[in-house]
Amino acid sequence: MRFIAATTAVIAAAGALAVAAVASAPLTKVQYIAKLRAADAASAKADGAAGAAVESKTATPAHVKALFLAMGRTHTAIRKEFASLVLPKGAAKANADFAHAEVVLGEQNEAIAAKMHATKAALLKYIQSLKPPSGGKMLDHAIAELHTAGFRI
Repeated sequence: MRFIAATTAVIAAAGALAVAAVASAPLTKVQYIAKLRAADAASAKADGAAGAAVESKTATPAHVKALFLAMGRTHTAIRKEFASLVLPKGAAKANADFAHAEVVLGEQNEAIAAKMHATKAALLKYIQSLKPPSGGKMLDHAIAELHTAGFRI
């Protein structure tokens, strides 16, 4: 029985090492670009929903606020995902800038949501008074870096 238990433990440890080795393998360029495209789609969906709610005559201020919070959380989640990737060669700097821009933009969107007013008229006035978030420019710069490095989204 001890032999079977010891053999099982060795097999389990070998399996765990194999899984760890696979998990730490760098992404291929194709895999990385697929992740970038998925992140872009998720971001566009969240941004589009929040923008549409602002322009909607029927959306309540609470709904708009919830969508801005969701947009912020989406950007923050993208940052977490991209900060943890094992990158293909040549993507490190642009990916670091991309992840940083995502978290900045996410935090800015959540801060905007926190200050939203309870009436639609006040909410619209507040949103119209805002300058574009700096995270957006940072994200544009990071995407340009990715393109320069050969990672087209």
